[in-house]
Amino acid sequence: MKIWLVGVSDCEGNSIICACATKKIAEIELFKERDGLIKKWKKMDKYLKEYKHGRADETYPNMIKAISSNDYENWDNFPHECPYICEMEVKQSARKESPNDKS
Repeated sequence: MKIWLVGVSDCEGNSIICACATKKIAEIELFKERDGLIKKWKKMDKYLKEYKHGRADETYPNMIKAISSNDYENWDNFPHECPYICEMEVKQSARKESPNDKS
């Protein structure tokens, strides 16, 4: 059985956001995660511009640009956070009944 993992990776690690039954659901979750990152980065960029008197660098705008397209298979935002989808094959195992099952 195939599943699609949605995660976020960066130079310090990797985290799985969810496991999805279809690629379409995984893409929806991926873009939700991407949109959340962009929102956070825009907020940080605005903060830096306000409190550093306009001397913010291009880090956040570059990070936003790197994942703004819908072509997620070609996103490259290293070393910063980048959402991804990973297709996996998993085996279904027979369910073992526990002594507490009442069915």
